[in-house]
Amino acid sequence: MLKRVIPIVKEVFIYVVLISLVITSFFIGRYSHTIAHNPNNRKISRVMKQDVILAVDEYENLILIEKSNGDYTILQDSIGKTIFNIYANRVLSQNNPK
Repeated sequence: MLKRVIPIVKEVFIYVVLISLVITSFFIGRYSHTIAHNPNNRKISRVMKQDVILAVDEYENLILIEKSNGDYTILQDSIGKTIFNIYANRVLSQNNPK
């Protein structure tokens, strides 16, 4: 009798593990998606040029450092390149008037 029960228990155990993995994967996928896409509630504030220092790190990320308290914000490299191009075009147009 024990020889008949052991294979049945093994097969039931495999199905229980597979079903629990599927259910767990579903809930992890569902809730990780909502957690990962929850944006930070940051308020956009206007920053004056004289209040910050602009820096670029080794990965070409733009860093805005506040002079008053030393807090900093790291922006993606594409944002830094865009801001650099805006300033470069402004300087170029001031030096080469039409």
